[in-house]
Amino acid sequence: MIRAALLALLATPTQAQDVRCTLNDGSAPVQVAFTINRNQFVAPMDPKDPPRRKITQVEMGRDRFLAEPFLIGAVLGFWEDAEEVGSRMLVVQPGGDAKYSETPSGRSLTGTCEVSN
Repeated sequence: MIRAALLALLATPTQAQDVRCTLNDGSAPVQVAFTINRNQFVAPMDPKDPPRRKITQVEMGRDRFLAEPFLIGAVLGFWEDAEEVGSRMLVVQPGGDAKYSETPSGRSLTGTCEVSN
């Protein structure tokens, strides 16, 4: 049974999508890049398996950080809780319009993103 599960997992195509964004707040544009791996959102095969941790490496200008990717229908993005520093979130709509926000600083950027397979 374990062998069959491993073979099924290996036979499943990787469903990773690269997301590249150009965001702006009226000053210099900020480039953002991260990957959504749809395989992270698949339920475990065995109910006894622990929940899968969803993680993505985000490149935002010179900054690099780990965030939790999300998929809500056709909307995608990432969220990172930096605890006492605050949080940051990027939401990308199906047409590519994107909004980035940070709390508590209130920083907000808007722009467009392209999603490729």
